[in-house]
Amino acid sequence: MTRTLLAACALSSALAWAAPAHAHGLDLAVSVDCEAIRVEASFAGGRPAGDGEVRLRDGANALLATVALASDGTAAIPLDRLDASGGFVVEVETSGHGDYRILTPEDVARACPR
Repeated sequence: MTRTLLAACALSSALAWAAPAHAHGLDLAVSVDCEAIRVEASFAGGRPAGDGEVRLRDGANALLATVALASDGTAAIPLDRLDASGGFVVEVETSGHGDYRILTPEDVARACPR
């Protein structure tokens, strides 16, 4: 395994232990297209999870970007200056709740073949 893949696996394992304690009540959808990583966060009843932040990390857990959630619970992180070769971890924190999703390099390649 490559060092990047090992780091991503280690990060995934670490986050898997933390996620159940924080994810209660937060629904998180993450998608990617050729322009951006798009995030939609809402609470279990459908209320948008505004007043929070989205953190984007690479496969080695380095922080790449932090953006605020809009009042409708959405955010977009442009892909134009990001290296997707190691994948990404998308973390959302809002109102005492948090969750994350992993985007692999294959997820990005499928969404935007070059």
